[in-house]
Amino acid sequence: MINPHQKAEQWFLPLLIVGLVAFINLKFAYSYQFFVGDDWDWLYTAQFSTVSQIFTILPGAVYNDRPVGALVVKLMYTLFGLDSDAFYLFQLGVHIVNCLMLFWIAKKYIGASGAALAAVLAGTWVVANDAVFWTAAVFDLVGATACLLSIFLWQLGVKQNRWVWIVLGALVYFLSIRTKEFAISLPIIILFISYLLEKHSLRASITRLWPYWLVMGVMGVWYGVLMQKSAIVGNSDAYGLHFSGILENLNYYLGTMFYENLWDPQRRVWNTLHGFMILVAAILWVLAIVRSAHYRKVLIVSAIGFLGLLGPTLLLKNHLGQLYLYAPHFFLAMAIGALFPLGLIYRIAIPALSIALVAFPLGSQWFHDKRDYYVSNTLQTREQFELFQKHLPQITLGSQVFIANLAQWNSFDYQGGKPLKVMKQDRSLQLHAHLQDREMIALFCKASAPKIFIRMQGNQSIDETKIIRAQCP
Repeated sequence: MINPHQKAEQWFLPLLIVGLVAFINLKFAYSYQFFVGDDWDWLYTAQFSTVSQIFTILPGAVYNDRPVGALVVKLMYTLFGLDSDAFYLFQLGVHIVNCLMLFWIAKKYIGASGAALAAVLAGTWVVANDAVFWTAAVFDLVGATACLLSIFLWQLGVKQNRWVWIVLGALVYFLSIRTKEFAISLPIIILFISYLLEKHSLRASITRLWPYWLVMGVMGVWYGVLMQKSAIVGNSDAYGLHFSGILENLNYYLGTMFYENLWDPQRRVWNTLHGFMILVAAILWVLAIVRSAHYRKVLIVSAIGFLGLLGPTLLLKNHLGQLYLYAPHFFLAMAIGALFPLGLIYRIAIPALSIALVAFPLGSQWFHDKRDYYVSNTLQTREQFELFQKHLPQITLGSQVFIANLAQWNSFDYQGGKPLKVMKQDRSLQLHAHLQDREMIALFCKASAPKIFIRMQGNQSIDETKIIRAQCP
């Protein structure tokens, strides 16, 4: 007979997590209304590359060789075509699964209620959740899935004393690295979970993780060779690695998580509330560290998890971004959820502070400006895309497509016309845009057929091929 407490743990709390995470994200964080920027690069790969062309066992580059994430985009593209709403709902589903896995992993160490609070906070902590709705960020989203699943399988292997789960967890760990590079430090995180929270001996903890160490060693050596060949350390470009900038970068990411970098200093009421939140949280946090030896262990694991999954991004002095917080923020949420079981004052204060971390930013000018910026621009590209469909039958194989008056935000000219090539499923198309009218017309007249001339008027697109042909010498 299942008692009410077990029912709550098995059914009510997971359903609560699903409901709250889905509601908050769909209600407040639904900012990307259509594909933007790098989305089209990965959609192009999905359209024109086979599975065997996408996936390789070992990486060929330090960055952006991420075949598992590319295969996920290919899967979504195969299932949904260019239905961006379906992409976003699929990605939200993956995000909810991540939150549920955090709950199942953490409840053993911080209790079911604390784990549920951590899962809801992670799922709705808007500043860290860009990966939920941006298709080009699916690598962070699915990379986090693979990391959490790998930890869960390791837990299962330890619980049942079965090596099959641990070996399977190591395989998922390998796939997590091939999804995004930050995952390479995962065995160190699991080692501390084993030693501090599972209370295994250090020797047993290290021994039980041998499949993970094997993967980590091979991939670490391989990446080391690639780094030597690419001379990426100290490079001045965006992806150059700078060990001297670690502390400044860490300060940026922690400040971003708690809105130090994003809060509008002119809004005095919000600024005061923010300061009060930080003060109360700091007092409660220090008291917990002093009073609870178990919380200190959870905090150490959470800190290692946060830092480990930030990983290489801490070295990117010239390329900071909120996106990189997605995977690490699950551990930060666990550290906050772990405070909940520590007494009555924590059972009141921690939910209140968690709600504040979600609700206050959603009411801030920063959030509304960001959402309006993306919503207005991506709605513009969606409308352009939909209105342009009527011209696709006139664009034949290998056509040269001329588009005049093309706006900055559009769904046609990214990386030489990749969106248009994906729409038409024809990589031989040539796009000409962003030229003065006189240059565009002269180029059109010289171009060999097949060719088409489109003029944009706002989001409307008008076929002027016959008119322009008549102007040609």
